[in-house]
Amino acid sequence: MKPHATGSPNDKVSARPAKLQTLNSFRRDLPFMSQNALQALLQKVHKEGLPEVRHAKGMKEATRMKLSSMNAYGPLLLHEPVDTIDGQPATIWMANTMSLLAGLYQQGGQWARLLHETHSSKPSQKEAPWKLLLYSDEVCPGNQLSHRLERKTMAIYGSFAEFHNMPQHEDAWFVVSIARSQEISNIQAGISQIFAKVIKSIFMNPVANPRLGVRLPHATDARQDIRLHFTMGGSIQNGLAMKQTFCTKGDSGTKFCMLCNNIRSMPQADSTSREEEDIPGSSVSTLAECELATDIEVLAAFQKCHQNSATMSKEQFAIYQKAAGITYNQHSLLLIQVLLQANLLKPVSGYIHDWTHTMASQGVTQRSIYILLSEANAWNQMESFLQLWTLPGVVGKKIKLHDLFTAKRIKFYKDNKRFKCTASECLGLTTLIKYMAQALFLPAGVQVDQCHSFVDMAAALEMQQVEKALTMFKHAGNEAQMLRKHHWLLHLSTHLAAWRFLPNCWPLERKHKILTMCATNMKKIGSYTKSLIEEVLCHDIHSLRTSEHFQAGVHLLQKHACSKELHKFLRSSVFQTKNPKEEVCTATAAMLETGGQVHQKDYV
Repeated sequence: MKPHATGSPNDKVSARPAKLQTLNSFRRDLPFMSQNALQALLQKVHKEGLPEVRHAKGMKEATRMKLSSMNAYGPLLLHEPVDTIDGQPATIWMANTMSLLAGLYQQGGQWARLLHETHSSKPSQKEAPWKLLLYSDEVCPGNQLSHRLERKTMAIYGSFAEFHNMPQHEDAWFVVSIARSQEISNIQAGISQIFAKVIKSIFMNPVANPRLGVRLPHATDARQDIRLHFTMGGSIQNGLAMKQTFCTKGDSGTKFCMLCNNIRSMPQADSTSREEEDIPGSSVSTLAECELATDIEVLAAFQKCHQNSATMSKEQFAIYQKAAGITYNQHSLLLIQVLLQANLLKPVSGYIHDWTHTMASQGVTQRSIYILLSEANAWNQMESFLQLWTLPGVVGKKIKLHDLFTAKRIKFYKDNKRFKCTASECLGLTTLIKYMAQALFLPAGVQVDQCHSFVDMAAALEMQQVEKALTMFKHAGNEAQMLRKHHWLLHLSTHLAAWRFLPNCWPLERKHKILTMCATNMKKIGSYTKSLIEEVLCHDIHSLRTSEHFQAGVHLLQKHACSKELHKFLRSSVFQTKNPKEEVCTATAAMLETGGQVHQKDYV
């Protein structure tokens, strides 16, 4: 017989205050953690019991034991020397990608299943290797008690293009390298040299060459071993990361686009007081007007710059660099001879503009929002208008769009001549402002050209039309407002044609949360980078085994057993069969075929 509760309901009610007091005392005696974190901890301990080793030293030992076990192609953590500005010896930490891939596949789990299924449907071969994608971005861990950002960190992540739409989930990416920004500032060519070291460590590995094939062992069945062939596919970056990685002038140069030979920035009176993202770009609105560069042309331009560095005067060379759009450093990625000889550098065919930053992260959509609301004088109507709407559950709990239009925020926008919001807020806001323009402004004849311009830009955000949006933007009298990011839009079509999908940084921004969470509580700068990459790598290894994000098709998220009442209703009204209760699950959210989510109480 199963044990059953005894006593009257009154006894249970009288006992609850004592239980709550015990829980509260237990919680207050611990270092701070969120209520959800403590709940998860208590439930896991209740279900699985306490680990026998429970001290901090043991946790560090367990982390390093796990990392050291993944050594099929050498130690998992590599410590590579770099050339510095001050000439002092320095090193950077990075993952041994071959050992990491072998370990991830051998441990089994969800990522290993994804790799096996994808490789079975599209096998890699020496003549048709998979393509490795790299993404880099800077992360700012919190340090509320100091104005010195000593823990500002640059992270590089990797994934495979053959996973197609799976890289939209953060668990499809693994960490490749981590370095403090303060350390990078003393490295010749900065992050560009680190990229060169990373690519060299992967593709010029003395133990295994991925272009010839790397054996990934299965945990239990040798017949399921994989020989994975892959090469350098490309990099996904925003404008700043592109500038730093390839040592281009970026937004500060006359030739700001590395992918075009003929595009130059519009003349401007004074740009010294502007932020780089506000500097005008090109008025070209169609891809046909662009003379697209090739990998060979860009690499030749860097070689020419290298030659001129030895013959030109300092003043002449500075002018030459600005005209060529290059910031010269002999240690920059595109000048590393061993990588050039191995044909691993593809600055044009392997580059992908991050459309999140281009469109929605202080991008062209924010510029269009500012222009429309300013020209239509609609700032004061926005707060009440947005309160009429309910956002989908996937964002509704985190975002309150009407808060963007308080009197204080509106004053800031007008004073600074720019509208600011996050990328997620931009997505929700654009749809509603598009409706406002079509349903209210256009029928009333309010700023017709600006309305059409905004509607077309919203369509571009939804990946429907870019050239029409840029042409209409100019037609509405906004040519002088065209930023460098307006030009990046034209290249999205070539990226889509080459890769058949447009990866973006949204999952990587979520990925940053793990790095930020670990880094925020690390205080020892001397051991910061090593400790951080150990923690993030170990977390990745666990997440890639247990993640539920790799399930294809429509499925429930964080599913759990349904109640008796719901099971009874489903059996009688939906299934019309006698499905056992243990076979029926429910959830408050579900993943759609497209990768989007639908939540409870959404109107679909």
